[in-house]
Amino acid sequence: MSVYIENKLQNSLADSRALPKALPKIPDIPKTVAFWMERSRQRRALANLDRRLLDDIGITAEEAQREFKKPFWK
Repeated sequence: MSVYIENKLQNSLADSRALPKALPKIPDIPKTVAFWMERSRQRRALANLDRRLLDDIGITAEEAQREFKKPFWK
């Protein structure tokens, strides 16, 4: 990819308000997306635990729901 195209892509991505402020460099995007997907999967699993299991790991149902509602990039 040419330097011009890469800079143009980074500038347009950086200007987007729908994406997180700190965008990774282009080669790091697949790794970052995989991390976000895993984080999202873990939060869904946490949200599906019953109160007994949440007690076992030391968090409340409210804390689990708060974590589940976070955006995938946070």
